[in-house]
Amino acid sequence: MDFINYKEAREKISKLLGQWSEEDTRTKENRKFRYVELDEEEERTKGNLQPDEKYIPLKLADTNIRREQASYVAYLTQARRQAIFSCVEIPDLPTEELEKDFTTKCRYDGWQIPFFKSVDCTPMHGWSCFEVIYDQTKPGRFAVEYIQHEDLVFPLDCEDLQGQEFIIRRYTLTALQLREFKTSGRFSSSQVSKILKDFEKEDSSKNNYCIEKVFFKRDGVVFVAWSASKEDCTDWLAAPRQLNLGIYKNINIDPNTGEQSVVDEPITEYPIFKFDYLISENDEIFKSKGRIDLDRSLQEASSSLMSSFVTAHRRAANVYANMDNPMGGVGRDPLQTDIKLSPGVVMDSAIKFWQLTPPTPAMLQAIQALAIQNQSETSQPNFAVQNRKDSEKTATEIKAATMTSTMLTAVQVALLSAVMKGIYTLCWKIYRSQVLAGIVKTPTKMEYFKYTYILKPAGDQDVIERQEKLQKFMQFWPVFAQTPFAQGKVGELFFRKFISLAFPDEAEDIFQAMDEQDMTKKLLASMQQVIQLMIPFVIKDPEGQQMIAPYMGQLQQMNQVVTQLLYGQQGTPGGSPPPRGMASPPNNNQASGAPPETAQSILG
Repeated sequence: MDFINYKEAREKISKLLGQWSEEDTRTKENRKFRYVELDEEEERTKGNLQPDEKYIPLKLADTNIRREQASYVAYLTQARRQAIFSCVEIPDLPTEELEKDFTTKCRYDGWQIPFFKSVDCTPMHGWSCFEVIYDQTKPGRFAVEYIQHEDLVFPLDCEDLQGQEFIIRRYTLTALQLREFKTSGRFSSSQVSKILKDFEKEDSSKNNYCIEKVFFKRDGVVFVAWSASKEDCTDWLAAPRQLNLGIYKNINIDPNTGEQSVVDEPITEYPIFKFDYLISENDEIFKSKGRIDLDRSLQEASSSLMSSFVTAHRRAANVYANMDNPMGGVGRDPLQTDIKLSPGVVMDSAIKFWQLTPPTPAMLQAIQALAIQNQSETSQPNFAVQNRKDSEKTATEIKAATMTSTMLTAVQVALLSAVMKGIYTLCWKIYRSQVLAGIVKTPTKMEYFKYTYILKPAGDQDVIERQEKLQKFMQFWPVFAQTPFAQGKVGELFFRKFISLAFPDEAEDIFQAMDEQDMTKKLLASMQQVIQLMIPFVIKDPEGQQMIAPYMGQLQQMNQVVTQLLYGQQGTPGGSPPPRGMASPPNNNQASGAPPETAQSILG
């Protein structure tokens, strides 16, 4: 089939969009089910709810989706870099400068929004998709866009997006946007006029129009075209052309004029990346299930039980009455009156009052059992450890549940990591090509852009691996602190590694303060050694005694002050231990190499 021909392409596009209407309906129902959009008054009007009935929705699906978002958001926002570069040609090549440069290009204003939308969509529907586009307004000339779940259209039996003849991304544009595309020449003027024909009418209330971006492959190369589903359209909004992502195959410079020209590199893969909630042995995309499908039965059952429990209690709280005359009503239909009870009123006949039996707490236990079952299925076993009547949660249960939850969360985040690897590998190709073409300026040395790199999302190392190492440091520190190595150079190294993991942004300031404090102690120790050497020199040298004797009181005071600064107020071995690499504090009552009485006579 030739997609260049609009009529042939339009027939296939319309057929696929018709099949996709089922997914449109399912997506809307999923959103409605997640937030339990129910109007009780409307349901009572329809007769689905009695006047005294109350519906209590338990939003299990929404709770589970929100709970799982925390690990994804931490992975996205806590990494200091966007990607880690590994050079193929020179494995030991330092890439910190390049990683920092690429991170600034990736983190343009609003870069997190597409990912935040995706980590909300994927657990809900089972998958979501991104598109990498060439965007001249961004610092790296690339951008990552989130595709609304129902707006990426593909065959219902699709297993691999890259293996499809064509796929469609739908956009909703306003009349103003269509006019701007028409004015800029991006869309056909005649076709846009046909779309907006109804809008020009004064009584028209329509302002949004569905536009399709059609990707298709021809001879292994990706082409892109724009169309509209409106029957009046007779041609493409934008004719098919090779997809341009700003990646150049060759960069030519005219030797005479010095002018530069580029040759676009053919794109062979759709710039679409799918983020799956779970990966199973079944490759069909539509077999993927999200939390709405997995939690539907439990949410409906829990909501039904809770509503019944509340309604039964409300009915049991009411007072009911009947005439205490069992023979008077024989052979007649039951008569119901609207007489209301009033205090201080005397009845002229016997009245029997009674109440319905309230439900037992067993129903609440049943609801709790359903909630625990659901939490176990949602990779949250630490919340699913149930308190029993005979005991509290044991430390072993909590520890095992927490470890299991951590492993399951890591598996889910690993799926996001795989998607981000593909996304930023393509983004790097765009940025690298733009730099080599001289279109984008970079503070990084140009020689770094000549090599081939393997990219890995920085969250794997900066978030997941860092948290794992930090937990190990915290677990082993009580044991390590009891060893003799804790007070030496090994202990200092252990402490510095721990600070680097726990406080990566503040680590340099902490280390600088530690080094300055260490230098101060070393200077004080040197001063103390000089003072201690002067005392025996005075004792042994008569001429020195006459020269130094007038200053001995000051030297003694300086020695005490330095000792207190180094070892605490006591200044004795019984106080704080000396810092690493320093001698023990001297005994002020006895100078080195001299009898106590001689030193005292000189100092006195």
